[in-house]
Amino acid sequence: MPGVMSALLVVAGLGAGALGGADPSSVRAAPDEPPARLQRGGIGLELIEQSFTLRPGTPLRLVYRLTGDLPGVAELVPTTTAPPTAPTTAPATAPATTAPPTTVGPPTTAPTDDAAPAPTTVPPPTTEPVPTTTIPPPPQLTINIANFEPITRVEADDPYLDRILGQRAVAGAYVGNVDGVQLSDVRPNIFVHDDGTATLTVVIPTDVDEDDQSGPDSLEFPEPGIYPIRVQLLIDDDLAATHGTVVERTAARDDFVRPSEPVTLSLVANVDRPTAPGGSVDRADTQFARVVTLATAVESPILAAVPPAVLSAALAADDAGRVADALADDELAAMTIVPLDVSAAVAAGQGDVFTEQLFAGEDAMSNELPTTFSGRDVWIASEPLSGAGAQHLRDLGFRFIVMTPQLYASMVGDDRPSTDRFVEIALPDGGSMPTLLVDSLGEELTDRATEEILAAATPTEWAVRTVTEIVLEHRRSGRTVRRSRLLTAPNLDAPNPELIVALELMATTTPDVRFLAASALPGVTDTQGVPSGVVRVWPDVAGPSLIERIDNISRARLELASAASMLVDGDDRLADWNAVLDALVTTGISDAEANETIDGLRDGAQTIRTSIRLPEPFTFTMTGRSDEITLRLGNTSDEQLGVVVRLESSKLTFPENDRVVTLRPNDSTDVQIPVRARSNGTSPVTVTVLTPLGEELGGPVTLTSRVNAFTGLGQVLTGAFILMLLTWWFSNWRRRRRALAATAAADHDDGRPDEPDRGPPDGPGVRGADTGK
Repeated sequence: MPGVMSALLVVAGLGAGALGGADPSSVRAAPDEPPARLQRGGIGLELIEQSFTLRPGTPLRLVYRLTGDLPGVAELVPTTTAPPTAPTTAPATAPATTAPPTTVGPPTTAPTDDAAPAPTTVPPPTTEPVPTTTIPPPPQLTINIANFEPITRVEADDPYLDRILGQRAVAGAYVGNVDGVQLSDVRPNIFVHDDGTATLTVVIPTDVDEDDQSGPDSLEFPEPGIYPIRVQLLIDDDLAATHGTVVERTAARDDFVRPSEPVTLSLVANVDRPTAPGGSVDRADTQFARVVTLATAVESPILAAVPPAVLSAALAADDAGRVADALADDELAAMTIVPLDVSAAVAAGQGDVFTEQLFAGEDAMSNELPTTFSGRDVWIASEPLSGAGAQHLRDLGFRFIVMTPQLYASMVGDDRPSTDRFVEIALPDGGSMPTLLVDSLGEELTDRATEEILAAATPTEWAVRTVTEIVLEHRRSGRTVRRSRLLTAPNLDAPNPELIVALELMATTTPDVRFLAASALPGVTDTQGVPSGVVRVWPDVAGPSLIERIDNISRARLELASAASMLVDGDDRLADWNAVLDALVTTGISDAEANETIDGLRDGAQTIRTSIRLPEPFTFTMTGRSDEITLRLGNTSDEQLGVVVRLESSKLTFPENDRVVTLRPNDSTDVQIPVRARSNGTSPVTVTVLTPLGEELGGPVTLTSRVNAFTGLGQVLTGAFILMLLTWWFSNWRRRRRALAATAAADHDDGRPDEPDRGPPDGPGVRGADTGK
């Protein structure tokens, strides 16, 4: 029968304590233990569709899958149509029969029998009566539905939900019956599929009658709250299965409702670096495939940390564009283009390198997926962070950090804060970095855990229970607190999508739970306080040390640059070498691997340097004040190389010293060096060959010079100059002695006794003079 028919409501509401509306004498009560499931021939109820909330006065709709021996117990079989029978058509006229020819002879006379037998009457044939078979009607299928007092408080270790929810609900575990309705003859509401399974749709009117006058065909929900719902399937008078669920009746216009903030759920996932310790390309590809699968299955945005190299490889292999389509509305967390631990980089003085690599990674992801948001809102920490590393992330604009509780305990402390609000962890500059721990619900979202859950429940049943626990926990701990929970696998892998899809669908039916992008959490999540005596700070040191490697790389850069200066203009080897060295500033490889690469580059540079053959020592004689000497330099490589030739001597000068010389490949080159003599005599001349950047190639070579340039007139002039110098010095000395003697005599005269003061002279114009008047 195609489609699903509405249920026929035939029996009045049940009183408190009744078995879901059935007459207790006609319904066999299910025992408390074991659960009342598969009690008659193996029939089960599995919930596959339900809304979590119920608006006042709207129908309650539940969709179940019936399992078990449906044909044998309930006579539920797929509807089939008998194949048509081919019609049989009789001929309109019988075919004519031609008698064989008859030969006519003389007439014959039949013998006469005086005692002829009397005629015999043959009775007509009799027909045996066909026995009639009476087919009994199929067993009647009845549904009893009852609701119970709202759940107001369930502690974390309370087994109440275990006893009233799902396929193994205990019939007698429910407390405080509110109302009940019975649906008789629900067979028309069952659709049997070709695979033998059947779908039962139950639609129950509801009301909010406050005078306890609920209608006989509706289920009463008198006040807002989360109501347990018990559904029982009866075959004739036998209880076949019990199922439990909950619905939340929302507030009517006149109901008083305390204000409440919704709980926000966000999906996050991390893909390991292929070169990280313990990582591999296959594992990274598998992790990314899980992200794509989850993104394809759900409507809510996912925040994924995907290494740019993994993303690029996946897109290159995706001809159909499935990856780009799946991630179009999701978020990519910013990552460095090569593996580089931020704590290790900052500790080694490579914070700028980390920043450059991060920007390069952002650019790469934006170019690969221009329609997917990539930003620095969230840093997903899969490795420990130091205070300096967290500070650097904060300075780069990251708004909060995501990590597992285990990583938090290893770095900050074992105080185990709540996973539904931010934790502020102090930074070295006096500020703090908000951190959000992934939720423990992730332990149920691994492949193995999901398989175990689905062996005992449907995704809808799991989602009902999960939303119930989230809402009750939120209301118990303070419904006005803004809470957020990060959903991911415990190792930060993408969660299994089967349960997430059901949870997402269930969240759309309740205002108390919602899914949002992780980047939006700072605006909708509160920060939890710090317990007394607890100090939350980042560790001083975290991550592998790169200090020795960076020092080794720095020395190698100088050596490679020196060797590269010998190459001809336009040679790109130095750029290639530096690119390799840049790639070694990473935590994706070990120190041994990095050192091996550096040593290989050094060997190449050393080959260039050792290709130079220095000149042999020799002695040369100069008979003039200037001359040239010839130095023969060799080059055993297959390319031109440039070197600097430097000469030093106490008695010679070199007008063209530090001269850059280009040496022919696989040959010797004679270099002419101009020389000027300062004086006669024999002196050593030191010849040094260097790279253009000043690195010495081999040891110095010592030549011997003999200068006989200053003879004849030159010597006379030199002697005359010396004599003139001595004469000037002697004359100057005599003048100084005479000046000193004169000064001494003057000082002696000044030492005589003073004459008496005779007073001022007389005369006109002098004050006090006698004028005779």
